Amino acid sequence: MFVAFPALAEPTVRLSLAAPLSAVGAPVDVNLAVSLGGRWANAFTVIEVRGPGSPMAGADEWPVRARVESLHGDLGDGESRLTVTLKPKDLPEPGAYLLSVDLVAEGGKRVSAEIWCGRISNLPEQVDVAVVISRPGA
Repeated sequence: MFVAFPALAEPTVRLSLAAPLSAVGAPVDVNLAVSLGGRWANAFTVIEVRGPGSPMAGADEWPVRARVESLHGDLGDGESRLTVTLKPKDLPEPGAYLLSVDLVAEGGKRVSAEIWCGRISNLPEQVDVAVVISRPGA
């Protein structure tokens, strides 16, 4: 006798930022698109902010500047969309930041992802930009 069990989808999380590059002093919205393949009870996110620094310089070894936890409650089967807002104090200086995101639930369930974001100095409302393109033979 052969018993076939339905395939359980591996949980996944995809991250995006409302603004991958933002001004110092502005909040940062971290969007999570989560596919779980089952119910996750008492789910919460933990976001660790590392930086600022250069993405070329081993950010995993940078100290954690901020740790932000958000409770989401029970998440069902299928895809869920979550947003966690980081406060300006969590990313206070210009530079690159590595955001490490864990979605955790009862029973030891965990799925993780990382995303980079950039912070720039506060700029005036209007910035003039000039671009010079050289054409060969001109």
